Amino acid sequence: MVPLSSSVSTSHVFGFLSRDAVLPIRPIDPKAVDDILLDFCATPDPVSLKSVAGLRISINGADATAAILGGLGARVDARGTSAAGEYRQALAQWLTLEEALGSDFPGSVRADRDIADRLGSMVPLSNNLKTFGSGDAGFGGNLHLINFLFATVPIAPLSIKELLQKVLGGQTAVQDVREIRFSTPVSGIGPHPAHGSIAASAQILYSTPDFEKLFNMLKFVQDALRQFPEGPFQRQLTDLKNTTDQIVSTTATHGTMLDSINQAILEVKRILQLQL
Repeated sequence: MVPLSSSVSTSHVFGFLSRDAVLPIRPIDPKAVDDILLDFCATPDPVSLKSVAGLRISINGADATAAILGGLGARVDARGTSAAGEYRQALAQWLTLEEALGSDFPGSVRADRDIADRLGSMVPLSNNLKTFGSGDAGFGGNLHLINFLFATVPIAPLSIKELLQKVLGGQTAVQDVREIRFSTPVSGIGPHPAHGSIAASAQILYSTPDFEKLFNMLKFVQDALRQFPEGPFQRQLTDLKNTTDQIVSTTATHGTMLDSINQAILEVKRILQLQL
């Protein structure tokens, strides 16, 4: 069964006075949250041509950077040579862009080419993810692997539920997550002190009742009631009514229910009203 979900997103250009990007988590039904899937896209600032460097990520104020980098590295390494090939191709495309800028490019294409060769041949590839961006990864840090993840080098989203186990040992439940914050140290004063930008999104997954199981439970209740249309079975009937009410309460918290379940509930209530 495909779970119900909602999503939130944010985009932010980091600068001297804008060091934090906040992704607010506002679930439709906090108690029903089963997991939160996080992905993002880091890009250079279009004016300074600088990417994020030394970014820190926190969940509800707790630093999750190391756990997130570990999760990203595991996903990259799981894709093996495919991810490495995509990264090298992306680096080649970026170097082509630098060359196209000619004298307008403020860095050294030759130096970036040497750096790209080193980064692209790193084994395992996750060794490029010791930090969330780095100024040493080519001019402006633009060659860092973090700038190509989820887009040019596709990987699966990060599970916030798994991260909470690693960061807080399960002390904070995924249902209690209210914000994911991206923070970067920015230095220097000038008209364009930006150090890259980031676009992040979170898909909030909600647990849903097993409709087939609920339907079978309702059918069981109906069949039991039909076997005892009359007689001194008040306690049994009361227990059955309580079971039915619990099922109704569970399914009522969700926006959609199968027509067959609705019909079964109405039939049970009708029989109960005749018996109690």
